[in-house]
Amino acid sequence: MESKPKVGVEVGQERVENEIDTGRSARIPDWATGVHEHDTSLGVIRWNKEKYKDALFFSKRQIAGKRIGLNELLQSVKMENIQVLNINVLDFLLANKDQIPDEWKGKNIFFLGTIFNEKGGRQSVCYLEWDGSDWVSDHHWLDFELLARMPAVRLVEVI
Repeated sequence: MESKPKVGVEVGQERVENEIDTGRSARIPDWATGVHEHDTSLGVIRWNKEKYKDALFFSKRQIAGKRIGLNELLQSVKMENIQVLNINVLDFLLANKDQIPDEWKGKNIFFLGTIFNEKGGRQSVCYLEWDGSDWVSDHHWLDFELLARMPAVRLVEVI
């Protein structure tokens, strides 16, 4: 049985609240066969829901109200050198739902820092959404067509 991610990380004897170690290995969801890509380069980040409420990355086509492929959002992130968050942040948020900005309701927030393999060779990315009563996570294949309300969450602050 997996343990839930804890708020903060240990620093010596002291526990520092709202820090997330994005450098840890990725938790592999039941539906995935393994990790295709997991960006651990951000190390420990400081989470502040007020700062992250506006930390959403939309591609230029999404801003124009057009649909795009999830793969296209991923390419936009790479081309614009945007640092995106991985599944470790998603796990933290699901374990600490009071830390999720209310401004994210009505959107599917993608965590493009981790890409998983699925049976049949497809790759998928996890996202967070408000289902009307609770925050839940799901995943989409990289060839999924996104609506304009489906951004990636990006880095705000590194320690």
